[in-house]
Amino acid sequence: MELFQPVVEQTDWHFNFSALMIPGFADGERALLQEWAHGFEDREGKFVREFQTTFNSSFWELYLFAVFKQFGFTCDFSVAAPDFVVSGPNAPFVAEAVIAGHPDGYKPEWERTVDDAQSFDRELVLQLATTRIANAIWTKYQKYLNSYSKLPHVAGRPYVICVAPFEQPLFFVQNDNALRRVLYGIDQPLWVDSETGRIPVGQALSSTVTKDNGSVIDIGFFCSDRMSEVSAVIFSNTATFTKLRALSPAGAFPVMIQAIRFNASGTEPRHVVAPRPEYQETLVDGLHVCLNPYASRPLDVSAFCNGDACIHSFDLVSREYIVHTPDGFLFQHGAIALPEAGMFEFPEQTNADASYRLPAEPDWGDGGLHPVEGNVLSFKDNHFAYYRDWTVVVARCSIDNDWNALAAPGCYRGLFEFQRADKGESCLIGADWHSTKEKAFQQMKAEIDQLLADAP
Repeated sequence: MELFQPVVEQTDWHFNFSALMIPGFADGERALLQEWAHGFEDREGKFVREFQTTFNSSFWELYLFAVFKQFGFTCDFSVAAPDFVVSGPNAPFVAEAVIAGHPDGYKPEWERTVDDAQSFDRELVLQLATTRIANAIWTKYQKYLNSYSKLPHVAGRPYVICVAPFEQPLFFVQNDNALRRVLYGIDQPLWVDSETGRIPVGQALSSTVTKDNGSVIDIGFFCSDRMSEVSAVIFSNTATFTKLRALSPAGAFPVMIQAIRFNASGTEPRHVVAPRPEYQETLVDGLHVCLNPYASRPLDVSAFCNGDACIHSFDLVSREYIVHTPDGFLFQHGAIALPEAGMFEFPEQTNADASYRLPAEPDWGDGGLHPVEGNVLSFKDNHFAYYRDWTVVVARCSIDNDWNALAAPGCYRGLFEFQRADKGESCLIGADWHSTKEKAFQQMKAEIDQLLADAP
């Protein structure tokens, strides 16, 4: 299968395909992609066209095929669906590939500018990523129920959904944060740093996510048996053009690669910056395998435990989320090509000046309490409110069931953002404990009123 022999007019090429076709710009990358495709069969006779015109979903399939080959699996292309019918060193399984694309009216990932990197809002990135990943997984779950489960070659085999995020220009900065929300209801661990190291104090949770239209989606797919037909989810936010750059030999010009990697011996991740080919990365670097503890047909994960993949699971007895992250695991990466001026002519952004939608901020108004999931030490039942440009957190102590409040100037949208922000000495702590959250909130509002009244 020849990926780079044009089968459509150049005006119909996808932006990413156009970049790969620049003479001399991506010779090594094209050769590597062609190597990934070795043995891949175009069962419907349209794969090359889709690769050249829509790109990302086809790229993700080729990456998965290369990963399966590296793990020693073989894929049976004699059947039409699902995407991969896999056999190999452990029990056979079937896998379906899907990408989380951008919603209508939103900026596509390939329309990336310098401003996107300089002004991005992490919470808004995660909000959009959560809704799109949840939608992609749910769609392929429904496809299994309505179609794949009835196929004889699927019966009895674990079903794996393989999802890659391409839903926005900075999709790669989400790491696995949105994925944890969608599958395990885990937003972020909470901690404080001390002289002896990082001390865990709780966790922010997410059982729902709200779309722009106001509809609420239940997430935490693997926290109950409602999706027991899905054995696992495979995910990567690093199966990108940078992956090709990192694995390709040195070319006609320098390429600098930067990466953020897990540091098992410290509290801060490792930041790596190195030129190609000194920079080292593997094909599997950045791959997440997320197991469903309620799976009716569990996936034998032994073949994936090669030291580079991150394995996620959930303990049904302790109700704890468990993750095995190898030291040096790749969270995210990026590449900067440094060709001489005028060496290449890059494809133009097709809609660089277009106006795009953004995820809607939580509409909490001013003065109402809204539940926020999670816990900090003994405090449960957290509620957030905005009052006079302050964020108020009201929570119940699980030891004696009394309520108290904490407040800080500014707008924070969740426990992680509030707990990690540098608030200095500006926090207010409620002077008294109360029998209801409403009373604790009223006292904190009075304290804020008094503080602002006394301000010069």
